[in-house]
Amino acid sequence: MRKLFGILFLTAIFGTAMAQEGGNFQVTAILGNNPMFSSGTYMLPNYSNTVTGLPSGNEPDTYLNLGRTGTNGITNMVGVQLAYYLGPIDVNFMYAQDLSLTPKKDYVRANTVTGDDNDGIYDTSDPDYNLFRMPDQRQIEGSLKSNWYCNVGGNFHIENKRASGYGGVRLGYKKSRIQTVTPYNGSNETSNDVLYYKQSREGKVAAFQTAIVAGAECVANCGFVFGVEFLPFSYQYSVIEIDPDGLQHYACSNHSIKFFSTPTLKLGVRF
Repeated sequence: MRKLFGILFLTAIFGTAMAQEGGNFQVTAILGNNPMFSSGTYMLPNYSNTVTGLPSGNEPDTYLNLGRTGTNGITNMVGVQLAYYLGPIDVNFMYAQDLSLTPKKDYVRANTVTGDDNDGIYDTSDPDYNLFRMPDQRQIEGSLKSNWYCNVGGNFHIENKRASGYGGVRLGYKKSRIQTVTPYNGSNETSNDVLYYKQSREGKVAAFQTAIVAGAECVANCGFVFGVEFLPFSYQYSVIEIDPDGLQHYACSNHSIKFFSTPTLKLGVRF
């Protein structure tokens, strides 16, 4: 948080030489409740079960990071917003993304010899078993997690010198996806009755948003912008899909309607 304020402060000082009356471009850091989904294991199918879907007893909104009306974490950075002003009207775009990749690691069995006879047979009764045998290496499931969020909108400003109130509309889309790869786990199956499952599991959540926006902002002489914003009305339609490309495709939806929610703080520079 301190680094963020420091960067914005230095940018504002640097922008003093650039700032002009009626600057058309604005770059803003939006602070508040992060609307992105999180890639949870609930999105992954379990091929050994006879039932596919969300864990028993839970509704979709349990996993959609909807939060309560008015709840907020002002220290969270939602994303970066770019805006272009056409007189009293601004057109804006915001984007944020969280990407994580973990390559799979297969199980590695220790190949050191135990005991004193050097015959390659693990003799657990040998008192030197734990001294001479190097440990096995555990497996790690590979995973790709991608969460991103974007929106576009437009606002009409009623200006009073350097302060202005505004209202507008916004359209947004966000998506979360998780895909895993099963590593070798050290099993040495020799039976002909072994069941083989898919080595890759996948799940995703996507949502469409629309909202009415209201807020106010103040522009300093150096071009620094401070503002507050909230949503008098917002609607979100979300879909959770488990194994979206497989034979056990499962999908469920959720509708969320909120009034007077999602307060945010805006810190930016206009030039």
